[in-house]
Amino acid sequence: MGSRSVMWVLSLAFMSCAVQVLGQDQLRFKDGKFEITVFSDLHFGEAEWTDCAECQGYDQKTVAAMNRILDKEKTDLAVLNGDLLSGEAMHAGSNLGNHIDRMLRPLVDRNVPWASTYGNHDRDRYADPNVILAKEQSYNSGTKRAHTRKQLTGADANVGATNYYLPVMDTSGRNIALILWFFDSRAGNALQTGNALDRSVAPEVVEWYKKQQADIRKIYGKDFPSIAFVHIPFKSARDLQARRKENVAAAPGVDREGVDYQGRACPTCTYTGSDVSFAQALVDTPNLIAVVSGHNHKVDWCMKWGNDRPLASNPSKGNGVNVCFGRRAGYGGYGKDLQKGARKILVREDRVKNNEVETWNRLEFGAISGRATLNSTYGMDKYPAAQE
Repeated sequence: MGSRSVMWVLSLAFMSCAVQVLGQDQLRFKDGKFEITVFSDLHFGEAEWTDCAECQGYDQKTVAAMNRILDKEKTDLAVLNGDLLSGEAMHAGSNLGNHIDRMLRPLVDRNVPWASTYGNHDRDRYADPNVILAKEQSYNSGTKRAHTRKQLTGADANVGATNYYLPVMDTSGRNIALILWFFDSRAGNALQTGNALDRSVAPEVVEWYKKQQADIRKIYGKDFPSIAFVHIPFKSARDLQARRKENVAAAPGVDREGVDYQGRACPTCTYTGSDVSFAQALVDTPNLIAVVSGHNHKVDWCMKWGNDRPLASNPSKGNGVNVCFGRRAGYGGYGKDLQKGARKILVREDRVKNNEVETWNRLEFGAISGRATLNSTYGMDKYPAAQE
């Protein structure tokens, strides 16, 4: 078999592995657009605290917020970007599946596919990410499509549960136009023991990511435009936050708390630098448009991380990647004074080739906040102030 034939076979093998996931329909652009709605920090399950009267209605309010947002925003893929549950509220008699069913109902009712990352509140003494994952994947029949998966094997405490990628095909369905990467930032507490877990994307995951990139590049001879999702941001996001104060109009969004980040060893939460290899791998990724996080309930801006003014943190240069946060979507957790919402990412097939996307936060009661175009001039353009 000639070298060209071998490459063709390898390409088919990659496509089969990458696109045919659990028998689901492939993700693809429709009429030149692919629309993502990111729900961060939903925090279902706080009604398990039976001594909290206020908590009893949170899940119903969160479902209503999701419904309102989805009624306004056409969605080709919903991303559930960590802290799906408030795991610390769970007890020995809790049924995690019931909470996941309730969370997914707005998506299932609309036949909207979804993909998740898991966060620190999704793992606790009685909250098992593997149970959450199995429940999500139980919807993989008919048009009820869960794209969440565990592509890197290993114990949850060691590598996390949600490390994987999804190719998005162009309108024709024949070519990859975009790759979505999902990472598990771990943290939280261990199942049964309640011991604190490492608070960063694992080194094994970083090496896996590099290998997947290299394999894709070898087969296709190119680096596709991509977007990454991870619940807890890396430390450089905190330094970018300080820089944002110099020109708020260039990075519209809510900014009402200091960014909490990976690499902190709790309970003392001393910074260890364990997030550096992950952050470096991301900024070294050609054509990575944005890294989208949650975790910080009172932050929802995007910042351009360039090379012209290196940060004090490591890595110091971001190669132009946009570091974004989504509006907190759930009624559980802290930060109850802000209106709930979700980050929308509109990807146009003719513009993503230039690493350009449009984004905004759709608020629960209809308003759009912080609308911006993430392109080569983002960080210099001026935008209206965000709505809280």
